[in-house]
Amino acid sequence: METAGNFGVLKEEINDLREGFGELKIRADAAELRIAENEDREIGMTKILLHSLRMQKQLENKCEELEGRERRNNLRIYSVPEKCEGNSMMDFLENLIREKLDVSGEIPIERAHRATGHLTGHSDRPRSIIVRFQNYNVRQRVLQAAWAKKDIRVKDCRIFFDEDFTTQVFKERAKYRQGLLEYGVNMESPAGEPDLESTLQASGWQTHRSRNRRTPGCELMSDVKTLIDSLDRHERAKE
Repeated sequence: METAGNFGVLKEEINDLREGFGELKIRADAAELRIAENEDREIGMTKILLHSLRMQKQLENKCEELEGRERRNNLRIYSVPEKCEGNSMMDFLENLIREKLDVSGEIPIERAHRATGHLTGHSDRPRSIIVRFQNYNVRQRVLQAAWAKKDIRVKDCRIFFDEDFTTQVFKERAKYRQGLLEYGVNMESPAGEPDLESTLQASGWQTHRSRNRRTPGCELMSDVKTLIDSLDRHERAKE
């Protein structure tokens, strides 16, 4: 009888364990289902996020392109001393272009003004002048005349003409400028010496400007590695 009683107790314990394992299996199955649902949800969210990022990039590129097209007829003039323009910026610029650049013919300027703020880290420098022409061809004629002259001065201060690049391009140019400074290359070449672009071209690197004079300002220059490699080759050639 005692043995039979022990078997009965053991049987009850086994039944309890079986019920416990059954409950655990139900809970494990429910947990696996929730995990699978969460994984599916995470995959769905990841796809949505990737799609959103692609759309954001496309919109950024579109905005960059539109900004570049908006600035297409613009150019910037740097280092012109403040207040040189007097009471009429338009008259000052027309005289500057005709006398300093020897540009003849009609020069239809739509509007011109000083930049609202100084370059970051250069509060002591004059604000740049932004000039918008009525058409792209006139802007190119003026810009190429300025690049051909190279050494242009106003009140003994050398001034520089360049395209009115987009905000993103200005950021990229700042990176290049920092890289050049690390190599001891001054962005402002003294008069009578080859300018920076000519030096880089001689070392085998093509700048954004030299590749295509008609390239929209929204297109960025070659990557920094290409520039650094070209500078290395240029340094080795000098030795």
